Amino acid sequence: MKPVHIIVVLVLVVICALLTLLQPVGDENLAITIEFAGSFHPMVLHLPIGLWFGVLCILFAGTRVKSLDISNWLLWGTALVWVSGLCAYGSGIMLYLGGGYGDAMVLPHMKGALGFIAAVAVFGLMVKARARLPWLWAGAVVVSIAVGIAGHLGGVITHGHLMEKAPWVVLREASVPEPEVAPPASEPPASDAITAFDAVVLPILEEKCIFCHGTRRAKAGLTLTSPTTILSGGSQGPALIEGQADDSLMIKRILLPNQHNQHMPPIGEPQLTPEEVAVLKWWINNGLRATVDDIPAEHGAWVKSSVSNTLE
Repeated sequence: MKPVHIIVVLVLVVICALLTLLQPVGDENLAITIEFAGSFHPMVLHLPIGLWFGVLCILFAGTRVKSLDISNWLLWGTALVWVSGLCAYGSGIMLYLGGGYGDAMVLPHMKGALGFIAAVAVFGLMVKARARLPWLWAGAVVVSIAVGIAGHLGGVITHGHLMEKAPWVVLREASVPEPEVAPPASEPPASDAITAFDAVVLPILEEKCIFCHGTRRAKAGLTLTSPTTILSGGSQGPALIEGQADDSLMIKRILLPNQHNQHMPPIGEPQLTPEEVAVLKWWINNGLRATVDDIPAEHGAWVKSSVSNTLE
């Protein structure tokens, strides 16, 4: 085995490791382009998994039939796994750089995928060096564990933790009786204990915005789950300016023409109604710590209904 092969593999693995240090891009137009490239990740990521299964089949055949020369098949099969793994890794990086997901969810998956790429690289070098079958099987076990870990961490991003949906967990939670609620000893607390954000603003955001700007997925690094995170903003800066609704980025994006590439929510998604926009603007203009008692009656039945549901 030539030293140049080892050097090339090490350089590519190091480059993949360095890519994990990148942060989502701040330019909106560039982010849209990068996220489009990353949208091919769900299609590409299955290639290395399927090809690796083929490599295992070749290795099994070579183990069962001693006279069978599998060296070239094994080498080219592993090379295809590695190249397709690099493509899947690159498209995943693009998806992350487009700002579609938060660090806490993506980084473990990225590190798991990096471990898979490194493990396949080592296995390929073992094949190239014509290692004995027991050593190849040991390497294959490591690669299989690595692909399992990377796949599991990727599934957590889109489907949540596996054990949360286990039948015994779901059935146990369903069997827990509802706690008995004692009748109130006095009048219920005044509505000023509930903020306007919790009562009317958050329901709007949960219905129209938080799918892309929540804790699990935060496009452009923006999370809209609390006044604090909204003020912190994302890659474009704070989403609002307290007391200045018309100058706040979130309101500007909402009011852009539907066909504009920066209009929010994106075309095809449920759009905010004029009443909902009016509530958001009132909330921004009148203080983020306003209570439901501060909401003017002019905002109509929608606000009354939302407040009533919250108080229940």
